[in-house]
Amino acid sequence: MKLILSLLLFPLACLAQNSFVKVTAFRIVDPDRIGHTVITGFIDENPYLGSRIQAVLSEDERVANGLLALKKQAKSWEKKPLPMERGNRLAQLRVPNMYVVQINRKSDTIYTTYNNTSIYFPDEEAEYIDPGNYLNGLLDEDLCFFAERNFVEEFASYNLDSIPASTICIKYEAPYGYTRKGFEKKIMPFQRISTDSVFSRKELSIEKKFWINNYRMKFEEGVLNTIDAFYINGVTYETEVPFSVAGIALNDTEEKLADAFPCSLEYKYWGGSLYDISRGYYYMVNLEEGRGLATFYIKDKRVERIEVEFRK
Repeated sequence: MKLILSLLLFPLACLAQNSFVKVTAFRIVDPDRIGHTVITGFIDENPYLGSRIQAVLSEDERVANGLLALKKQAKSWEKKPLPMERGNRLAQLRVPNMYVVQINRKSDTIYTTYNNTSIYFPDEEAEYIDPGNYLNGLLDEDLCFFAERNFVEEFASYNLDSIPASTICIKYEAPYGYTRKGFEKKIMPFQRISTDSVFSRKELSIEKKFWINNYRMKFEEGVLNTIDAFYINGVTYETEVPFSVAGIALNDTEEKLADAFPCSLEYKYWGGSLYDISRGYYYMVNLEEGRGLATFYIKDKRVERIEVEFRK
C-alpha cells in the first residue's frame, strides 16, 4: 500500500517542482503623464517596452501566490470610486502599475495606484485602499527596487555604450566607408543581389540588396549603409563568413552582450512586446564620432539578429 501511495504522489511532486511561475511588473515611467487614468490605455496605444513603459520579471512563487491572495483579500478593504477615463487629454494618470501573474496555464492581473497604496478593479471602476501596506511588504527585492526607481531622472542622464566603427568586421575586415567595388575587392564578392520596389512620395524606386550567406547589405550613394545579419538555427553554408560587432556574433548569449555593453543593457527587454516581454527585444550601441548605430535583437536570451546602420 505504501508503494502504491508513493507512486501516486510522485507525479504530483514533480508537477509542483516544475510549475511555471512568472510575475511581470509594469510601470508608466512618467508619473505626470496625461491622457488615460489607467495604464492599460497607454498599453493599447503602444504595446512595447521603452521610454514610456518599463517592466521587470520575477519568478518568485511566494510573490505570485501572495499577489493572487491579496487581490481576493482586497474586497474586504475600504472601497472608493475611481472612474476610468480613456483618450481624454486632461485625464490624470491614477493607476500606473500592473502586475501580471502567471502560474502554469492560469494568469491574472493586479492593477495598483501610485506607491501601491490601493488595488484597482477596472470592472468596478473602484480602488480598494490597502490598510497595512501589505502589497509593498509582499514584493521581493527586485520588484521593490523597480517600484521605487525614478526613471524620469535616470533617462535624462542615460547614455548608450559606444564603439569604434572599426570593430564591426566581416571576414576580419572593417567595411565602414567601403564602396561596392571596395567591399568585393577587400572582403569577397557578393553571392547574390535582390531588388525591391519601394514607393515614396508617389515615386517608384528600385532598392538593391547584396547578400553573403545570411548577411544582407545595402549601399547608399555608393557607400555601404546597412548590414543586416540573421541567425538561422541549423543552417550551414559552404563558405562560412565570420561577422562580429566588437566581438559579439550571432547566437552569442545575452549575458555576453551585457558584459560587453553594460550601459546599453541597463534597461532590460527594450522594445519587447508588453504581452510577452521576454520573447523578442533589442539593445542599441552607438558608433563613435556619430558614425552610426548597432542594434542587437534578442530571442530566447541569444543574439538572433544584428543590424548595423552606418552614417557618414
